Amino acid sequence: MKTGSAFLSLLLLLLWNAAALAQPPVTSSNDPYTQAQYLDLINSYVEKTVNIYDGSWAYTYITDDKLDMEKLARRVDPSKSFLQSDQIISINGSPPSLERQSRHERRMQRRLQRRQNTKRSIVEEERAREGSEKERFLAMIIPESLHLVKQEGYIHTLEFKGMEDDRKNIYKHLIGTLVLDTKNEFIRELQVRITQPFSPFFIMRIHSGFFSLRFALNNEGLPIQSDATWQLDGHILYLRDLDRNEELNWFDIEKVIPHEEQQRVLSQ
Repeated sequence: MKTGSAFLSLLLLLLWNAAALAQPPVTSSNDPYTQAQYLDLINSYVEKTVNIYDGSWAYTYITDDKLDMEKLARRVDPSKSFLQSDQIISINGSPPSLERQSRHERRMQRRLQRRQNTKRSIVEEERAREGSEKERFLAMIIPESLHLVKQEGYIHTLEFKGMEDDRKNIYKHLIGTLVLDTKNEFIRELQVRITQPFSPFFIMRIHSGFFSLRFALNNEGLPIQSDATWQLDGHILYLRDLDRNEELNWFDIEKVIPHEEQQRVLSQ
């Protein structure tokens, strides 16, 4: 699962869509920063956050699905050829079955086919997407809605409103929170939660939901995603469950030379 994307691609699914319906802005002469200053901090922190999905980072991640009782571990390494760049390591601590491995290989073959039909490499596509989604996230925040709800030393917890014209029916039912570390200058956590049940589409009903993505500094002092929580209670026409209850962890994150760049150098 890419939880974002750019901030990150995992954020790409949720972070960049993280709108919020917060309480009315509360301002005080004791607030350490103005709204404009907080927006500047958020802008700079978003820009420095590492996107491990840009095709130049290898990483391992575990998805712990608490509803299906399945813990899936995968290794992604763009320095390898495409079909070998995403491998299932284990399922519930054991090697994947032949049937599960075959399904994964077929999925990778379809992804390769789609890539071959495009002109840009995956690295170019991800980096272009990252830039546009960072801009989209920053443009989505309603500046006058941003306000401080709690401060503990250099940890500042903010809430905000956000809106995009084509997603009004979704955004007005969400609340977003950002936890800023002003000492180490990065975003520690993004939270998005549903404030009340709603129907984003006629046949769909969402009862409750919560998403939290957390970041930590790596050995080089760069903020990189570390773990996430994703919960959802919903359905489509009372026939299909949309329920989610997952924990995600990323580790063994390292910078690599993409396979496409390796091949380009060898061909020169």
